[in-house]
Amino acid sequence: MFANFELKVIEITKAEAKKARVYGSDIYEAIKKIRSDYPEFEVKVREVKKTKRKAEYKGLTYSYMEKYIQRRNNEEALKFYYELIGKTESESFETASYFEVKEWFLAKFPEVKTPRQMIENNLVEQSA
Repeated sequence: MFANFELKVIEITKAEAKKARVYGSDIYEAIKKIRSDYPEFEVKVREVKKTKRKAEYKGLTYSYMEKYIQRRNNEEALKFYYELIGKTESESFETASYFEVKEWFLAKFPEVKTPRQMIENNLVEQSA
């Protein structure tokens, strides 16, 4: 809960709003007290900013990356990819996280955005 004095608003989260619906709950009492101190304040549920980046590389799975590298006939990249994900017998027991593998893959193959976009681009190229 946050009292914004500039906007004269009591900002609460969605979870707090749900708890505040229960008469006599801690959140209900806290809001009631703030409202008694500042009757001109309005109670608003704070909206969470959602990033669209999560879907930016949707479908970029290990399987997709492996198949993409294989189609490019890039043995060196495929060997390195297998080492990153721990698919080969190597000296290192550590494997890279998905984030690290994704970053390497996108740096190595910058033309890849999303599998869906790649399919659409291929369809456009084939029909032209």
